[in-house]
Amino acid sequence: MFSRAIAFIAAIGIVLTVNKPVISQNHSEHHSVPSPSETSAERESSRLTESHVNEGLTKLHQKNYSGAIESFGKAVEIQPSHYLAFTYRADIHRLLKNYQAAIDDYTKAIEFNPAHSYLRNSRGVSYAALGDYQNAIEDYTQAISIYPEEGAGYRHRGAAYYQLGENEKAMADLNSAISRNQKDAEAYTIRGEIYTNLKNPDLAIADYQQAAKLFLTQSNREGYTKAINLAKSLQQQSIVPDSK
Repeated sequence: MFSRAIAFIAAIGIVLTVNKPVISQNHSEHHSVPSPSETSAERESSRLTESHVNEGLTKLHQKNYSGAIESFGKAVEIQPSHYLAFTYRADIHRLLKNYQAAIDDYTKAIEFNPAHSYLRNSRGVSYAALGDYQNAIEDYTQAISIYPEEGAGYRHRGAAYYQLGENEKAMADLNSAISRNQKDAEAYTIRGEIYTNLKNPDLAIADYQQAAKLFLTQSNREGYTKAINLAKSLQQQSIVPDSK
């Protein structure tokens, strides 16, 4: 079921740029083997929980977000430790810009699955959306410690440091993000903005152009337009003579 879930989430634009999203696993297999000591009542409880989760995924695929939230809510009422149901519901809340609700659900998911970088990055993005960059940085740092090979945590943390005006830390993190994933268009865009602030237009233009190229190959028209316009703006400024 997870293979379907990742397609559902990607289709509605929730996925962060992370390499190991929790929803890439197979949902039906994750809970399908009953314990030998499990009672009939417990087996029925597990069956109902999975039924609600699968129903939620179907509604998510149909973009019936309120219905999906309701189904995942029923799942966690029956099985409060079902971190995947909390994760799915949190992802929907984040999509709908209900960031505090997303934080609450990611927090529950982390409680039952603390060693997953996707959850930390996702909660960090939700904190950042509310302007709480310090808590966001804490989550991104945890994500990096869990999965240091991944670039997403570095890019997110670099963006948060940039928002706080800590350009040196931001640059170090963005360099780390790009070294781990040279196709991370967002990282190039943010680094370009820092170079712009540091009055280094040549490097900024190079980063914006690289970001635009990557966004184009990823069919991200919005990202491409932003990056190419930033590059053009700097190029135009560089050819305008000083008016003294």
